[in-house]
Amino acid sequence: MGYVYGNLRVYVTGKPTELEQVPSMLQACENGGDYKDWFLKDWERSAKNPRKATYGRQTVIVDHFWDNATSVAKLLIELGQKMPALELKIVCRTAYSVTDVYTRYTVEKDRDNTGWYSSTWSVRTDTAGFLLGVEFPK
Repeated sequence: MGYVYGNLRVYVTGKPTELEQVPSMLQACENGGDYKDWFLKDWERSAKNPRKATYGRQTVIVDHFWDNATSVAKLLIELGQKMPALELKIVCRTAYSVTDVYTRYTVEKDRDNTGWYSSTWSVRTDTAGFLLGVEFPK
């Protein structure tokens, strides 16, 4: 897998008490490398203005351009394993290099299912995983 460039929009939905735990859980994650601190800063900025969701939950939306989306995707997969009650959605536009055409797709994990699935027509999680260089748990 080569170097992946990507625009990621990450949706994290949970109860306010769950969302408050996200920064400490992210700190405890083994994945993310140098991008973990970067993502945490974006999280803290975005978490100040969550959107309302159903059943008393809230959604935090984090937007950023990542010059290596693979590290961030691995971090989010690990977060989903540590906090299974969260709903996670990753909307990606990825390319193998700056000059490549971007591929857009969505991968989600809902709170009732520990596995990930793709809600984008004609994209499977294994295809999305190949594009991002990660393996989404089924």
